[in-house]
Amino acid sequence: MEVIQKFLMILVILNHDGSYSFEKTLVESGCPPAEIIMINMNTRQKAGEFVSWDGSCFPLIFKKGPSV
Repeated sequence: MEVIQKFLMILVILNHDGSYSFEKTLVESGCPPAEIIMINMNTRQKAGEFVSWDGSCFPLIFKKGPSV
């Protein structure tokens, strides 16, 4: 059985008007270091793009069954 592994990064952003937006990225070669994500997002927050954020990156594993 073939196994396919991908990584998904999801960021939830609190906007100035109280609404939430989501950034989702399929990452092919593994999750970036958490420190890089934090530096990037904190820089964007300080620049006034949004009020707050949280997020995570995690592996997804797909099992490809036999084809008929």
